[in-house]
Amino acid sequence: MDRNLIIIQAQIAENATHNFIFDTGTEDIMLWDSLANQYKVNGLDTIVTPQGEFVGTQEKVLIPNISFASLTLKNKTAVKMPRQMLFSKKVVGIIGMQTFVGFTITLDYKNSKIILQEDSLLGQPDVIPIDLDHILEVKVKLNNKEVLAHFDCGAPGYISIPKGWDKSYKIKGEPVLFTKGRTPMGDFDVYSAELDCNY
Repeated sequence: MDRNLIIIQAQIAENATHNFIFDTGTEDIMLWDSLANQYKVNGLDTIVTPQGEFVGTQEKVLIPNISFASLTLKNKTAVKMPRQMLFSKKVVGIIGMQTFVGFTITLDYKNSKIILQEDSLLGQPDVIPIDLDHILEVKVKLNNKEVLAHFDCGAPGYISIPKGWDKSYKIKGEPVLFTKGRTPMGDFDVYSAELDCNY
């Protein structure tokens, strides 16, 4: 771990083993551009801010193989990213959820492990259906209203809702500017308020 970030190790092609952030809030692989420049460009990725504003494009590259311990995945696409956009000086990239499509992922915080298994939880009790078209999303009830929630293991340990929802949900007091949030696509303001509801 690095603060609230989950750090895992991976070997890219024939290169040495590197540290990556595992982030359920990221869709694909993001790779430090200095390393990504070694691989063939296979397209462009659209970059938007957290507010949905278009800011440009980034090149995507094809990684022949990437290995996590004994698991090797082939022909994975990675988006080039400047080092300063990767949240931690200890890492060279971010591993997003789509990297492990087809696997059951267990985040074992107690033992500091990620466990990958090629199986399914279908038919087992107490399983919550999720949407993995992009990132890890599931329907939950917030103040008795059903909303689509995004489970982000790379985010700080609090519940975040769009600021525009502060009139729809009961909060105790007015939201106050708390800090700056950051994504690889840009920064945004984070406001703090105590939520007065059941969730």
